[in-house]
Amino acid sequence: MTINTNKLPLLTRAIKEKRPIFLIASGAYKDYEIAGYPHIEELLPYKKSRIYLLISHFTPYGYDESYDYVVYGGNSQIFIKPYIILNNKPGFEDFKGSYLKLGFTNCERSPFAKELLTLGGFKLIPPT
Repeated sequence: MTINTNKLPLLTRAIKEKRPIFLIASGAYKDYEIAGYPHIEELLPYKKSRIYLLISHFTPYGYDESYDYVVYGGNSQIFIKPYIILNNKPGFEDFKGSYLKLGFTNCERSPFAKELLTLGGFKLIPPT
């Protein structure tokens, strides 16, 4: 799994401390429909809202310098079926307003970060 970021301090800390990275997608129902997402019927209840999905998570292990930084990670899991729809999860609205931005953001202080770990079935790697 790779992502691009220009936030080297956050990236190096995540690598050093083996902190998970979560990929969250957002879009209108029509965006997911046009993109050909499988199991689109699961998104019907949110057709009139912006839809937020937990797409994947991984633990970063390194990066390459390019235009920004390309992050490499292992233990990747991509969630397709069932979708992990964040819209109705307790605490998501506060999280969305404070932490959900385009790009790489540290959300460890958000109570919803613990929910993300639970939703993704993520197992934290103990510090070495």
